[in-house]
Amino acid sequence: MISLAQAFTISLMSNGASGQKGTAASLAAGLQSHIDAIFADTNFIAAAGNWSRVWGPYVYQVATSDVADNALFLAYNATDNTYVLSIAATNSASKVDWVDEDAAAGSLVLLPNGDGKSHISWGTNVGLAFISGLGGANNTIVDILASDLPNKSTASLVIAGHSLAGALSPALGTSLFNAVNGPLAQAGWTASNLYVLPTAGPSVGDQNYYNLFTATFPDQTGGFNQLHYNVIDIVPQAWDPKLFNASALLNLYQPNLAASQTITNLVNTAMTVPPSPNPYIQLPATSFNGGFQKVHGVPPFTDPTAAYIAQMLYQHIYAYVVALAPNLATLKDTNGNLIFTLINPFTQLKARAEVTALALDLEAKYGK
Repeated sequence: MISLAQAFTISLMSNGASGQKGTAASLAAGLQSHIDAIFADTNFIAAAGNWSRVWGPYVYQVATSDVADNALFLAYNATDNTYVLSIAATNSASKVDWVDEDAAAGSLVLLPNGDGKSHISWGTNVGLAFISGLGGANNTIVDILASDLPNKSTASLVIAGHSLAGALSPALGTSLFNAVNGPLAQAGWTASNLYVLPTAGPSVGDQNYYNLFTATFPDQTGGFNQLHYNVIDIVPQAWDPKLFNASALLNLYQPNLAASQTITNLVNTAMTVPPSPNPYIQLPATSFNGGFQKVHGVPPFTDPTAAYIAQMLYQHIYAYVVALAPNLATLKDTNGNLIFTLINPFTQLKARAEVTALALDLEAKYGK
């Protein structure tokens, strides 16, 4: 079985199409080349093991989109006899991800192929529908996982993803493998070798979903079958009412950084999203503290909204790499280039410019 750091590393690789534009086919082709190049690099192999693509990558794209709205692929490590299904996180360029998946928590629907009483958010259900059809007829993820994969009866399977995929990965795993109606519950996998690794995901299900998840993926050693989250990352605070309250979110970075009026208005608006009463409950979780980051490497953010967004962005992405797989931040390929170009607004001028632009947009929408 692989380590948590290895699984987290593979989970990030489905995000290689983020920031790119094109058709679903061209984006998938580019993502495939990206993944294959990383898998073939000797420095990566030394750090993360020897991997091969088994299925995908596939990209989902709504009719009006020119970016990767969702993506996933299946990889295999023969040395450790482990498969990882990697699901892409929110693509910052995708309105579908932000609006129709991440933010659509105002109502809940039954989990597909669930027990008839477990509910998940509308947006998570939308995301499941998108990724479940990828690959086409007789070649979906259900089809490939039901097929006679090498060493399937003894292999481990990890379903992993970050952020948006931190919600999709446990929901997909529970939908596919629950013992009540899961289409893969009797498909040849050994139940004790099934794992999920969600990171930075919001809470998107009710108590019945929690119960079905824990029955399908009981506690495991090594950190699997738990949500891993940074206590000063705003995303996994949604939508569980024990975590999701305005006072906590607005004081997340105190005493170092106060929320601007724009952020205050945005948070107060977000408070109106969940239904009342709020049924969301966080899945079993383990937490860490990413540590407040002081600005370095670039001039300080003078706009308070931009400063808050920069901290949020760092805590939602880069802090997880530091905590879960720290060697990724500096891992270089054999040509001396960083293998993972991780966003850090405190060290990258391009990221700083994007944060500043986003702050201006939010100030225009929510006031300042």
